[in-house]
Amino acid sequence: MKFFKEKNLPFLRSAAQALQDENARLRLEAAAASAAKAALESRLQEMEELSSMQQSELTRMTQENQLLKEQLDRRLRALYGRKSERRPIEKTEQERETDPKDRKPRKQRRGHGPTPQPKLPVVEVIDMLAGEALLCDHCGGTLEPLGTTAEESELVAIEERRIVLERHLRTKYHCNCCHSGVTTAPGPVKLIPGGRYALNFAVEVAYMKYLAHLPLDRQAKMMQHEGLQVTTTTLFDQIDALATALASTYQAIWTKVQAEAVLRADETPWKVMSNGFTENEKFYAWVAVGSEYVAYRMLDTRSKEGAASILGAFAGTLMVDGLTSYPAAAKGEPGEDPKFKVANCMAHSRRKFVECEAHYPAESKFALDLFRDLYRIEHEGKEPGANLAALRNEKSRPLVDSLFIWAKAQQNRTDILPSSGLFKALGYLVNHETGLRVYLDNPAVPIDNNESERAMRAPVLGRKNHYGSRSPQGAEVAAIFYTLVESAKRVGVSPRAYLEAAAEYALLGAGMVLLPDEFKRQLDSVLDPLPDKI
Repeated sequence: MKFFKEKNLPFLRSAAQALQDENARLRLEAAAASAAKAALESRLQEMEELSSMQQSELTRMTQENQLLKEQLDRRLRALYGRKSERRPIEKTEQERETDPKDRKPRKQRRGHGPTPQPKLPVVEVIDMLAGEALLCDHCGGTLEPLGTTAEESELVAIEERRIVLERHLRTKYHCNCCHSGVTTAPGPVKLIPGGRYALNFAVEVAYMKYLAHLPLDRQAKMMQHEGLQVTTTTLFDQIDALATALASTYQAIWTKVQAEAVLRADETPWKVMSNGFTENEKFYAWVAVGSEYVAYRMLDTRSKEGAASILGAFAGTLMVDGLTSYPAAAKGEPGEDPKFKVANCMAHSRRKFVECEAHYPAESKFALDLFRDLYRIEHEGKEPGANLAALRNEKSRPLVDSLFIWAKAQQNRTDILPSSGLFKALGYLVNHETGLRVYLDNPAVPIDNNESERAMRAPVLGRKNHYGSRSPQGAEVAAIFYTLVESAKRVGVSPRAYLEAAAEYALLGAGMVLLPDEFKRQLDSVLDPLPDKI
């Protein structure tokens, strides 16, 4: 409609009002549409935020589920899994070509021959015919020996142990010339003055408990079957008296161990059982391993005071696991140098990657391959003519550097939960970097603490068989015998023979000390040494 040609004024007013109303309506609709759009955008943003939160929650729950699976698998492996940490060795083509074991075909095994037994005493037994077996089957005559001809064979036999009641008659002497008095022959050496049990009896009980790990109550039952009526209290009294006689020897071994330049140390729980009136006490078996001896001590603490107690004046390098008690004990007074240097164990770091290998195969493989290469270098350094210090500096140091660079980069990842096995393995590795690098600078320091862990096998087996000790005194007795028995084994002498010789030496010499290496030299100096009693 062409309003500019319209001349009807009321009509124009009406049309203008209609247009104004329409504009107002359109403005209202536009405002409503804008509000609806804003509401829709707000709702869309809320949904996006909710989706993001749900995605984050889903990611968190997935990670937690993965962590729970990892923890469950770790527990199941601990209960039922393979205990060995060994991994199959992957050889390169060049290594397979150069390794003589791979180039030469293995010989077919055709059975086992007799194992040589050079330490066993030889007893000749002559088997002869008797009675009707001497009659000839053909003529009935008597069979005669065919000169010295004999058919020879060997049997490994056990002669029965006998517990006997020795009745000692001490002969009395007098001089017919001056009649100065009566002289009585000395009796046997006794642990307890006026006691009834021989020294070798106490040695046998200690040997059976601390090397064969046979509890005293089982020993008492065995002895009852052999005719001896004895109680466990009596047996403990004997080994307690033997431990008292050997206390100076035990302290001498500790003194020698603490004077070494490099030590390995470890600890494990040891229970002191309740007597019916008190609760069980939690002790710890501590071990210090030197180049020659092994020394044990039972303490009711795992703190830095315990570490300081076993180390004494030690001032060398100590190889340990990650227990903080050792670095704390190493700290001197303000302004003083550390009392000793702490080196940490590569095997402990490696073990944590083994534990998380099933859930983080790629990361674990990278770390385990580096650890494998480090141990290969150690084996190479043990070969004749090898220079371990040079090998560590040239080959091991770059590998260790790359291991820590990789570990620190992995720690920056956001997809690893702090409670996961991989995060803990990386944290342990990085936190102990200083101690893990110590072995690179000193060829006398081992790469790991496995030797002290092996030294803990004896107390752990004892703990498993006789559940610890019945008193703090019993724990101290255990420490003395584990020290002497394991040190004798390391030197290469019979623990039973050494215990008896050291005790007799101490009793006759008023506390004199016979160390295992001295006993070995005495045995080696004899042209025809007595057979080993192990």
